[in-house]
Amino acid sequence: MKRRPAAAPRLTRRARAQHGCLVVNAPTANTVAAAEHGIALIAALSRNVAQADASIKAGRWERSKYTGVSIVGKTLAIMGFGKARPGVACAIGYRV
Repeated sequence: MKRRPAAAPRLTRRARAQHGCLVVNAPTANTVAAAEHGIALIAALSRNVAQADASIKAGRWERSKYTGVSIVGKTLAIMGFGKARPGVACAIGYRV
């Protein structure tokens, strides 16, 4: 068990030992994956990917409506990514 989900009940040391569960803290284990996910979300939001997908699935294609904007040269606030935040910023060419 890497980390206990917030909604899961706490497991006692005895219960973990009885079931052979090893509990570890690996705070940087998914930093790169989190940064990559953040970049994907930024790109999807700036280019209206979800809206364009819904439009296509509904049988419409309004290309000009879903063009989106470029993030080049824009000011971007990256909050809430924890240790992944510098990775997101550097990957898209922003200074940290």
